[in-house]
Amino acid sequence: MGKKEKYFMGLNKNVSGYLPDETPPIAPATISPTPKPVIGGLEIYLFGVIAAQGIAIFMDKKVDMFDSKNLAVIACILIIGLGGNSAFGGMIPFFGLNMPTIATAAIVGIGLNFLLSLKKTPKK
Repeated sequence: MGKKEKYFMGLNKNVSGYLPDETPPIAPATISPTPKPVIGGLEIYLFGVIAAQGIAIFMDKKVDMFDSKNLAVIACILIIGLGGNSAFGGMIPFFGLNMPTIATAAIVGIGLNFLLSLKKTPKK
């Protein structure tokens, strides 16, 4: 362990000694009075911004969206991520584990992209 890490740990230990055992829950007190439709609107906005950034990255890297491999991977991710939410209530049973649909979609997308990349198609 380096000198900086030891200093930080000692400083953290000293500062935390002055804090009360239970700090007041500030975040739940500020979020709980917010109406559910407002939270829902913010979630839609947040996920829309994330999706727009993903599309911008695809365009910047010049990903061929007409390639059958890319279409298959994107379609499977969307079907599992969005369809799993309505069909399984957000949790997909997988070998006795309840996996969140977002995590399952990401794992399937990574695996499918790897499997489809094993066989390289010749460029015309």
